[in-house]
Amino acid sequence: MKQFLIKQIFATVFSLNNKIQEESNKLSGKITLRQFMLMLAVEHIPSGERSYNMLAKKLGTTKQNAKQLVESLQRKQYVCIEPHATDKRAVNISLTPAGLQAALEFAEASDGFLNRAAEKFTTEELEQLWALLKRFYAFDGIEMDGFDNHEEETE
Repeated sequence: MKQFLIKQIFATVFSLNNKIQEESNKLSGKITLRQFMLMLAVEHIPSGERSYNMLAKKLGTTKQNAKQLVESLQRKQYVCIEPHATDKRAVNISLTPAGLQAALEFAEASDGFLNRAAEKFTTEELEQLWALLKRFYAFDGIEMDGFDNHEEETE
């Protein structure tokens, strides 16, 4: 029974990921959900430490995938790539004013979607779900540190 549940959970997480991406990509004509998440990661990593490796770690993806997302955003002039101050092999990524605006617009548009997706859950259920998902995320020993700003948000 446990093996059945594990398979069902992973299949559901996979399908849910696809469903969320598809719905979220309808929110903005400027950026996709994956691009938005990269931009969010840029803003949650201290300036000077925003390398491809750090972005990949924050997003739980590969360096190559992070680089591909950054390059797509650079073509839209939403990010700036500069040489790292001390490591000649690394770069530092930052959002441009246009990139920040696109990210803010996407975040605002996504609020309604997120609220609809979670409307049938209590705050306690959402807290429990988040805790359980973080435990699943850490299957490889790497913990999810989240994208929270450690401030209480109003409902």
